[in-house]
Amino acid sequence: MLTEVIVRRVASSEDIVKAMRLSVGKLNEIHKLKTSHSIVLKPNLCCGKSSSSGATTDVMVVESIIRFLNEINPSAEISIIESNNSSLKAHEAFRIFGFTGLADKYSNVKLVNISRDKRYYVEVNGYVLTNLVIPETLLNMDYFISIAKLKTHIFERISCVLKNQFGCLTEMHKARFHPFMSEVLTDLNLVYKPDLCVIDGLPGMEGFGPTDGTPVHTGLLIIGKDPVATDSVAAQIMGFSHGSIPHLRFAAKHGVGNMKDVHIVGEDNVSLNFRFVSRMAYLETRVALRLQRYGQLLENMGNLIEKIRSASLTVGISYVRKKVTYGFAIRNVKYWIFRMDG
Repeated sequence: MLTEVIVRRVASSEDIVKAMRLSVGKLNEIHKLKTSHSIVLKPNLCCGKSSSSGATTDVMVVESIIRFLNEINPSAEISIIESNNSSLKAHEAFRIFGFTGLADKYSNVKLVNISRDKRYYVEVNGYVLTNLVIPETLLNMDYFISIAKLKTHIFERISCVLKNQFGCLTEMHKARFHPFMSEVLTDLNLVYKPDLCVIDGLPGMEGFGPTDGTPVHTGLLIIGKDPVATDSVAAQIMGFSHGSIPHLRFAAKHGVGNMKDVHIVGEDNVSLNFRFVSRMAYLETRVALRLQRYGQLLENMGNLIEKIRSASLTVGISYVRKKVTYGFAIRNVKYWIFRMDG
């Protein structure tokens, strides 16, 4: 069965509203949106640079989506969410980029800094995440729209829909997850799988993304239901092969979505060939991430050895050997060394 992804050229808020009407109808999402009480919008507000830089989602795109949602379901509660990160707190990002004006303008719209939201500690047993802190707003949502940016990423080649859910991690300092990006993004997208994916290319970013690249005007809006398929179309437009995107390949392999049999509706012959960093610079980055990964695993192993030593001193090594079976030890070694909490 073909997975459809819609690509539209847009230049104004009216164009975006029209593109949303056509796309949501084509993707058969009207009924689900009409019956959803709580709708969550997740823009990419990863740094303090404006949308004109290509780094962050344009507030005009978000407002246009709100206008469309209010046309078909005016009683829905709409939450715009973001988390704190090491360079910018979410409530500051909302103010800087004009999102506070949306909450003032629309009575059914609220802004939620999920790093300050009521949170629940949930066992997920993912590929690397054992437990995950889930904000109440995300736990109770009926419909999730991820509004990403069309841009390059020095670690991953692209940063689009799948990477946008990295901002659903509530902790401020997220760098410790970078060496495990493919697994972390797969885990997050299995928990927070978008019902609708929107990629904002007004403009996008090429070069040294995701924050220090160069803006490139595309005038494109990419819309789909499947985050893997939507990102695969974005990668194709940017000039990257599907198989060259580490987290996209991993997510497709582990059931997040499909990047085969994808049918593009609308602008189906767009190839922009975004500039990227040199091959050597990219490979150096990947090697550095691999070494960081090994370093984290060695640190986890050291912590485990320290736990065993402490237990042995407290109750005696013979008692530990008597109580701990090989099966129990193997299972827990896997969790203590190869897993982390998010």
